[in-house]
Parts: sequence; C-alpha cells; structure tokens
Amino acid sequence: MNTRLLFEGSTASPEDTEDLAGRLYREFLAGRSQVMLLLDGELGAGKTCFVRGLAEPLGINETVNSPTFNLLNEYHGRSGELWHYDLYRLGSERELEELDFPERWSGRLAPSGCAIVHAVEWWQRAGGYLKDMPAFRLELLLPETHSEERLVRFYSNA
Repeated sequence: MNTRLLFEGSTASPEDTEDLAGRLYREFLAGRSQVMLLLDGELGAGKTCFVRGLAEPLGINETVNSPTFNLLNEYHGRSGELWHYDLYRLGSERELEELDFPERWSGRLAPSGCAIVHAVEWWQRAGGYLKDMPAFRLELLLPETHSEERLVRFYSNA
C-alpha cells in the first residue's frame, strides 16, 4: 500500500496535542463511516492525549482514559463512537480473537449507521491483523530535550 504523509509539525503542550487531534479529525477523518487510526510513540509520548482530542468532534462528553488494563474503552457521542484500544498488555494474537477485536476492526460489530474511530495504541502487537489494513497512522516523537514538545507526523494508506 502507498503511504502518504498528510501532516508534519509539532505541539508544545498536552492541550496543543488534543487540539491538533480535533483539527486532523475534521480535516481528514470526518465523514468516514469507519476509521482505523494506528498510534506510534514510546511510553509518555502523548498517544492517549491525542485520542482524548478526538472526543470533542465526535460529541463525546466522557473523560477519555487509557485502556491499559482492560485493552478497550468505548465512548459513545452524538456524532460517532470512539473505540480506544491499548494492546501494550496483550498476551498473544489469540487473545485478540477471544476479545473479538478482528470482528470489531472489520466493522461487523459496529452499530448500523454509526461512525466509528478505532484508535489503537501499540498496534504492532496485533501481528498480521492490522498490517495490511487501510489506516491512518500517527507518530508522536519525543525530542531530545525534556520539554512538553512533541513532533507529530500523520500518514495515510487509506
């Protein structure tokens, strides 16, 4: 699949990262029935912060938290749903099947007529399930300095 760089820039704070998520959603993701968003970045890079910024354009009023211990948090909003996955603690690809994640990612478990954003942290742990899927990918990079700045790249192969 051909991957295109859609955005490259930086954010200066967690609030900037959340705001950028909303802007990128409105520019590239809004209007799609199902979006796969793969998040890259080391621990503390701001992946969950970015996902938190997707809640506002989806009309979600709940607080978005990392699903580290339960692997998936679902949020329901006026304009769509946000299914936030954190595969960091995933034991095996078989566990994905037991949790019906491949079915979810295929769209077969999605409510009819509902826009869904699948935001997946540590997606590489899903093995072959997400490797060739049309998706958007976000890279959050920590600079060498110890500031709150994040370097951001947003790609698409969708």
